[in-house]
Amino acid sequence: MRLINLFASLILINIAFQYDTSLANEVTYEQKADIKQKLKQLTAQARLDAISRAEVVEKKMDALHRNNPEKIAAMDMVQELRQTCGPNFNFINNENKKNVKWPKVRCKYHRAKKVLGGSTNKFLCDFSETNKKGEIIIKTRKVKYRAFTGIKNSELVPSLLSSSVARMIGFHTETYCPAIIHCENCPHNMPYEFGKSRGRPSGRTFEFRDAMVEMGTDLMTITPNTPRLHPRKPHGINWHEIFYIQATTSKSVRDLAIEREAWLLWLNFIVEMDAYSSNQKLACRKASLHGIDVYCDKPVMYTTDYGQSFFHRFQFEKWKNHISLIQEQNQNCRGGMTAEVMKKEKGRNFSDIPIGPLISSEARDFLISRLRNISDKQWIDILRIANTERLFDVTPDNFLLAIKSKIKTIEQTQCASFDSETTVLSSQLPK
Repeated sequence: MRLINLFASLILINIAFQYDTSLANEVTYEQKADIKQKLKQLTAQARLDAISRAEVVEKKMDALHRNNPEKIAAMDMVQELRQTCGPNFNFINNENKKNVKWPKVRCKYHRAKKVLGGSTNKFLCDFSETNKKGEIIIKTRKVKYRAFTGIKNSELVPSLLSSSVARMIGFHTETYCPAIIHCENCPHNMPYEFGKSRGRPSGRTFEFRDAMVEMGTDLMTITPNTPRLHPRKPHGINWHEIFYIQATTSKSVRDLAIEREAWLLWLNFIVEMDAYSSNQKLACRKASLHGIDVYCDKPVMYTTDYGQSFFHRFQFEKWKNHISLIQEQNQNCRGGMTAEVMKKEKGRNFSDIPIGPLISSEARDFLISRLRNISDKQWIDILRIANTERLFDVTPDNFLLAIKSKIKTIEQTQCASFDSETTVLSSQLPK
């Protein structure tokens, strides 16, 4: 039975009003809060309906890639990051230097109500920011920083690289802003290890030279009113659930499926070792209310955690030699994150990671064309922003050579077409 019929009963009509994060002034504060709360309490069926219509590419960048790729190559990466991060982050781009100079940003330590999970050093901090109306507001944000013992275990570089490139490709992503953080009232210069980010304010100020601030997105998170997919983390998207696809007003089932395949190939390209379902977020760009019910008009999904990219927190030589796309004897193509690779790296079975997804030639071309729209200068600046040479002794020039080589290898890999119905998504779409 076609998925359109499966979800037809869920589609709400006669919308009372619409909410768009870019048009927040059209609804009251209470209405916005009601919408956000209801999106966190969707039924399992309504959540699957949102997944079936969700896009993985951002509309503006998608249009530029399709119609004006020259504008993509003309973007100033440092200026784009300044605008994305806000006035607190004045990055200095001296092109004679190996790395882009990170700004010094002050914040006031915010004691977390509960222990912050994960293996990366982190704490919460209150930042003074200017909103769109020019008003000064206080925003509590998560700061991740490099531990003094073992820079090679830092998620800083892979997070900055992966999120920056994902944004350039057009995939929805969160924003990470690198900075030298001056934390007022921090309990210690290692607040995560000493008290798991719940230490008491100290009245002292500590400097964290290698840190990044998680800025998040303007999207509204969708959380179903069902048991968690992961015991410790918020609801995400199980990989088999991306097979639920129905046509939207702007895209066909085929187009959505190809874009999702390209997304899976992207995760294999950067070898995202932490690509669990809990790290693939379902969110809403635009929602509507009908009576007491909420409907997500513009659902999206994206990867929220890139910290384990490039082979478990940036192992450049291993990543450089890894094959991202493998051609099989039957002309099918599979992503290079095989079970053998995962077991060797992680030491156990990870069925929750998209190991070796089948990729169509159309999905391959989708990703490759967008990677090629990024100019050499932009690649260099992305690497300089992430400070790869200072933090990992990997020069931007060497990294660029590896990137271009991997892109060429993928481009030359012959894959079956989407319409052959042998690819990971097309073979499971409704007939």
